[in-house]
Amino acid sequence: MAHRSSRVWQGIVVLLIAAVVLANQISDFAHIGVGSLIVIAIALLAIALCVARLKFAALPVPFAALYFVLQAPLDLPFIRLGILVLIAFLAYLGLKMLLPRMRRRQRVEYGDSHEEDEQSSDGNAPSLTVNFGSTKYRLRADALETARLHCSFGSMKLAFEEVELSANGAEAVVSCSFGTVKLFVPEHWQIVDQVNCSMGSVDIGKRFFRAAQDAPKLTLSGNVSFGGVEVRRL
Repeated sequence: MAHRSSRVWQGIVVLLIAAVVLANQISDFAHIGVGSLIVIAIALLAIALCVARLKFAALPVPFAALYFVLQAPLDLPFIRLGILVLIAFLAYLGLKMLLPRMRRRQRVEYGDSHEEDEQSSDGNAPSLTVNFGSTKYRLRADALETARLHCSFGSMKLAFEEVELSANGAEAVVSCSFGTVKLFVPEHWQIVDQVNCSMGSVDIGKRFFRAAQDAPKLTLSGNVSFGGVEVRRL
């Protein structure tokens, strides 16, 4: 998982470098120096990292850098660098005080953290949503058919220890953007990955694991953008 995430961010850096070179060749941006374009690329990357890692309080810093570089080319009101730094610092402190504390816990097992909200969900077609927070669910079902999972700017964990799948298997439809979804499933289940990824990753674990042909089958589908889905076997 970590290896895939690092590849994603390496890819973003390469794309930003390509954008800098392209912008420097376009007449509308030719008056912007290469150094300024590099600052813009770094600021955009910092914004993406802040959002992906749920560090929203730090966003004023890269935005201040963008404003400083673009105020002349875009004819924005002039603000001195020292004032911009002060504004960014005060905005950071204010957001730090106002926003809830959110962390990505990719390496924490299901029951290891007591800081997350824990809930139970019963039924064979649950629909679960996490927005700007961190929640773990303990599912209960006697013939699970479809689970719809929506996670945006947060972290969702689901334990399937008390779940039986329907005779035809079950589907988990995931919609994940700027967040993480982690599924804890029984060891013997078949996991089928059909998720569409856009700047995201899916790790179904034990890549060379071969489940029995008659083993319960859970199919993962949906979309992941700037986030990750991970399966852990219990």
